[in-house]
Amino acid sequence: MINFILAQLFGALAALACIISVQFRDKRHIIYMLITETLLNAVALTLLGAWGGLTTNLISLLPALYIYYMGRKKKKPHLLMIIPFLLVLVAGWGVVYSGWFDILPLIGSSVYTIALFLKKEKNIRQLLVVNRVVWLGYDLIFGLLSAAVFDASFLISDTIALYRFRHGHKKSHRASRHWWKSFFAN
Repeated sequence: MINFILAQLFGALAALACIISVQFRDKRHIIYMLITETLLNAVALTLLGAWGGLTTNLISLLPALYIYYMGRKKKKPHLLMIIPFLLVLVAGWGVVYSGWFDILPLIGSSVYTIALFLKKEKNIRQLLVVNRVVWLGYDLIFGLLSAAVFDASFLISDTIALYRFRHGHKKSHRASRHWWKSFFAN
């Protein structure tokens, strides 16, 4: 019973860190809060014995640390680094796979890893919505109720942040044939 209560506490703290992350404009601050969220969530998942979620969660910490480190050094992260990070994620997930529900953290962590490599904070926020929807399902399956409530709160917070930052700038954007390049350009 104590593990369940502690898992709820750490899940709530993790979700709060995630909610705070999308309110920042600076990518480094966003990533710092996401690293904090990942560590807190890892503790909650450990307490619940959710090994698939724990494994993919901890592995997704590697690209976050890489992106944060590159940002501190004022260097551009190499886009090709996304491939080994995703391969390690899939390999780690394969080791602990125990049922269909373990597919959810793989999807969520893969989307999270891709989001880290995006240039624009708006695009990061949009992929984090997908990430949160997937983790919401996983949290409900494993009974991490506090995180599930905060996942829903995150979705609301992220929507507000997307709206606030979108309407806070009155730049005109022209359509581009290569719009997809803006996702990964640094």
